[in-house]
Amino acid sequence: MIWFLYVHYIKGRSRPLFVWLVVACLFAMVVLAWPDPSALETWLFVDAATLRWRLLLPRLASLVFPFVVVMLAFEHDMRFVKPLHAYLGRGRVILGKIIFFTGMLTWTMVLFTLLYLYLPVLLWPGYVPPYADIPQMAEHLLDGMILLGFILYVVRNKSRALALLLGLLQVVMINLYDDLDPWWYVILPLYHPERHQMTHHWWIKMAYLALLYLFVIKKGCQEPL
Repeated sequence: MIWFLYVHYIKGRSRPLFVWLVVACLFAMVVLAWPDPSALETWLFVDAATLRWRLLLPRLASLVFPFVVVMLAFEHDMRFVKPLHAYLGRGRVILGKIIFFTGMLTWTMVLFTLLYLYLPVLLWPGYVPPYADIPQMAEHLLDGMILLGFILYVVRNKSRALALLLGLLQVVMINLYDDLDPWWYVILPLYHPERHQMTHHWWIKMAYLALLYLFVIKKGCQEPL
């Protein structure tokens, strides 16, 4: 099941788009990290450059990663999957989707995090990788898994445009959290700088994910062929 999905999504028509998205992110990171030749302070004041990098790149992750999720998962209910329900069983198919997409999202975020940590080392003398930001990147991954859960639960072959709408909604929510009522956090516990350091925040998010994917599996097992 996992290999079947891999062949379709990565070796099929989605591969060029996925590769171009990764290349575009890499190019954006290099441009942001490259020191301004007219500003020697970029080289002289590493702390200021590091602060700029640490502010920009997590924001880039929060803007781009939702669309990586959409690109990977919006075709999850294509017609070729339907026969697998009868051959493998609905539960096995939905579990295969969850494992496959979670693995792809984890791989993408690990790659982004490694570039975030070590790309400036090649460009800035004296740069120290900000390992303290790894939990923040992990939380962006969890946000992507929340979006993935909603796509698997709501989006079907005839309503694939909803996946893009859900991705846009998540981007808007993350950037407007400061202006929203605190109850929105209970409804959708996405990343927030003030709550990020709280231990209970992680437990809430993990419980939310577990409940969401239980609903996804239940719905997947009950769907008609």
